[in-house]
Amino acid sequence: MNFLFEPVISEKTLALYEKSKVVTFRVNVSANKHSIKAQLLKVYPTVKVGSVNVLNRLGKYKLNSRRKKIKKYPDTKIAYIKLVSGEIEIFKKN
Repeated sequence: MNFLFEPVISEKTLALYEKSKVVTFRVNVSANKHSIKAQLLKVYPTVKVGSVNVLNRLGKYKLNSRRKKIKKYPDTKIAYIKLVSGEIEIFKKN
């Protein structure tokens, strides 16, 4: 199963990568730290992973005022991955 969806690219994540070599990925909600690390090593074989931290974000509830229905946005999970050696091309500064 593919656990890595897409990298999270923002000013904050690029600064985090430059300062301490931490990359961020949006991952599957059912993924755990071991499966995220294994998937990253499979996709990027030149990197060495130090640690993996995950952040669970619950989806918001929104009220549609016209129809009086509540809509729930999906839950997301973000992984912060500390690299010991190697680089990922997406996070390199041009």
